[in-house]
Amino acid sequence: MKIKKAVLFLQLQLLTGLFLDSLKDVNGNHCSRIFITKFLLMVEKKNWDQTQTEQVNPSMSRKIITGEKLMIAKMKFKDGFLVPLHHHINEQVTQVVSGRMRFWFGDNKEQVMDLLPGDVVVIPSNLPHEALMMGDVEEIDTWSPPRQDWLDKTDDYLRR
Repeated sequence: MKIKKAVLFLQLQLLTGLFLDSLKDVNGNHCSRIFITKFLLMVEKKNWDQTQTEQVNPSMSRKIITGEKLMIAKMKFKDGFLVPLHHHINEQVTQVVSGRMRFWFGDNKEQVMDLLPGDVVVIPSNLPHEALMMGDVEEIDTWSPPRQDWLDKTDDYLRR
């Protein structure tokens, strides 16, 4: 891995050296080599198949990819798993890949919604929600900002 990064860095140095004279910012000023190299190194391709799977509990596994201001998780749940009522500061987008999920929203579960493959729901910040897996489910959630409790594994409500 270190060799790949070293080769990439050398390629970027060559690239920034070759094109330094032609790269300008919006004001027509030449861009610095440091800025260009930093910008190019900030972009990284990820692949779900190469992302480590975490077995959160016997009925839930997940793969997590994070950015600076958002986080995405690809999850698999077994039939009957219940994500207990909870809320968080993070805005959440849930998209069902396969299976069926039943959501309850609100402190008293006032709103009920079933999601099928292809369905997407946007859950506002701090809205209490609960979800039941009706059959085996694969889904993808995105949050902004990233879920710190998931990253530091203090998401005890899922680990029971």
